[in-house]
Amino acid sequence: MRSIHILKELSKTLHEGENLQRMFQRVLEKTLELTRLDTGWIFMVEGEKQHLVAHSNLPEGLVHDQFRPMCEGSCWCVDRLHHGKLQGAVNILECRRLERAKLNNWGSTAQITHHATIPIRAGDRTYGLMNVAASEKFHFQEEELEILEVIAYQMGAAVHRIQLLEEEKLRANLFENFNQWVTYVNKSRRKGIEREASQSLLDYFSWSGLSLTLTNGATIFYGKSDEKARTTNEQMGDTKICLTVYAPSFSKIEAKLIERIANHLALFIERERLQEVATDVLISQERQRLAQDLHDSVNQLLFSIGLTAKGAEQRARDDTLKKPLAMIQQLSSEAMVEMRHLIWQLRPLGLEKGLIFAIETYAGQIQLPVSFSSCEVIRWSKAKEAALFPIVQEALNNCKKHANPSDVVVHMYKNRGTGIISIQDDGCGIKETNAEGFGMKHMKERAKQIGGMIHVRSQPGEGTVISIHVPFDEEEQG
Repeated sequence: MRSIHILKELSKTLHEGENLQRMFQRVLEKTLELTRLDTGWIFMVEGEKQHLVAHSNLPEGLVHDQFRPMCEGSCWCVDRLHHGKLQGAVNILECRRLERAKLNNWGSTAQITHHATIPIRAGDRTYGLMNVAASEKFHFQEEELEILEVIAYQMGAAVHRIQLLEEEKLRANLFENFNQWVTYVNKSRRKGIEREASQSLLDYFSWSGLSLTLTNGATIFYGKSDEKARTTNEQMGDTKICLTVYAPSFSKIEAKLIERIANHLALFIERERLQEVATDVLISQERQRLAQDLHDSVNQLLFSIGLTAKGAEQRARDDTLKKPLAMIQQLSSEAMVEMRHLIWQLRPLGLEKGLIFAIETYAGQIQLPVSFSSCEVIRWSKAKEAALFPIVQEALNNCKKHANPSDVVVHMYKNRGTGIISIQDDGCGIKETNAEGFGMKHMKERAKQIGGMIHVRSQPGEGTVISIHVPFDEEEQG
């Protein structure tokens, strides 16, 4: 009856316990009481590492120098466990830890020379081992080993249960943080969502750092990168990202969660890109409508003014009236030219046939002598060409209004992943007061929006060279 009572207590402890160390300490003490043995200890084994998690009545030689014999080096039972040779409860004839204690005179071993070793396992997973011994006991009977093995199996099941419980708690905590992060990013409407979304990850998760590489090759980095890394690639529509997270270690749950986070990051960035595309479409449609309105109304009014002034001039008999009427004709004609230029900028005709054709057509519209020198075929995306063309327009307008050139040469070429448009004139050059004027600033801002830059080289009386440098995206071909 006493044995049944102890076994019942053991089962209850293993079934209800949640703190592994306290639970195993209690189980070890009850096991020694049940088997009437003197001493015992329990190791948990993770890979090549072993941890002493419970012990009872260890002799002086094994507790020497804060359990040094138990924490340093290996032994035959642990070696057998690592090599898969410890499948059940066995007798260990000689204990390497006890031998070291004797050789080093670390203290009494209480006449213990042998012990039984029992693997703690559940299914095909081994978690550790339990050792039990008694003074001058050299052999354990088969029945004793079977009882110890039954207890060890229950211990293995308890370890498995606790690990599943801890994993579930970790999973719940991680996914709660994940849901909060998704809610936070979804509420954000700031431009540049990739920076805010990636930086906020470190606020919701206990990782030490991260890096995010975007479609255009730009990399965003936060925190530290001197620990273990977990990298995930993801694509959503035209958006490609590479997310790397740094931390001391990663659980299996975290590894799966990082994949899901990368998926959402790509989704957020693609959503913002599509919103920008939709905005650009609306702007383009509005420009088209405005251009049509100007053509149908204002342009026709200017034409009517010029025509009316011309008719009035022909009928006027007073010379004092003819001069202002002629001036009205000239001004209305100039206004019509400017209006055509404005309409053309709002609705650039010919861009669908390529950038070179559009530049040539626009130069003809403003009567600017433009030639093309050794232009390579550069295939930017349609969106990038639409963004580039207004920059070239501004440069050509500046030539027409300020440089008074006899020749303008446009040169297009590629250099190490970058497309370059060079506009060179033989005009009067740029004055220092105009070098950073509104028009030039506007051109540089437009170039920056597509990841490019503008270089200006000019000397008074020696002309000007404006170079527009724009890098290619992965999908663009040269």
